[in-house]
Amino acid sequence: MKFLENFWRETESVSSNVLQQIFDSMRKRWVIPFQILVDHIGTIRKTWSASQTHIQ
Repeated sequence: MKFLENFWRETESVSSNVLQQIFDSMRKRWVIPFQILVDHIGTIRKTWSASQTHIQ
């Protein structure tokens, strides 16, 4: 029984480590484009609100 407990503990540890690596790589891949998009939207808002104040 001890062998099975150790085996499952090892398997769980390895699989969670693999999942963590996959998650980290996905996060790195998506964070930068998302940040660019957010910055772009922020720039559009500033430009639009600046143009609105000139109209009034």
